[in-house]
Amino acid sequence: EIFSAKEFYDFTAKHLPMEKNVKILDLGCGTGLELGFYFELNQSAIITCIDMAAKMLAKLKEKFKDKNIEIIQGSYFDISFKKN
Repeated sequence: EIFSAKEFYDFTAKHLPMEKNVKILDLGCGTGLELGFYFELNQSAIITCIDMAAKMLAKLKEKFKDKNIEIIQGSYFDISFKKN
């Protein structure tokens, strides 16, 4: 854990959109350390998480199994993004 990470994640979570069912893209999400702070503020967020590390994504999936998260394993340089 990074020193002062709690303060950083709490601060950034408060600056993300709070609209119901807002779509968020998390590039290099790892295990989703920051997502817990955001989900405390916005339970309905729809998050797309992208990371290359399968084991980290497995931990993320387990931690947030009750949330609306799409998990993509791969490099965001290689993923085709479409506008919704």
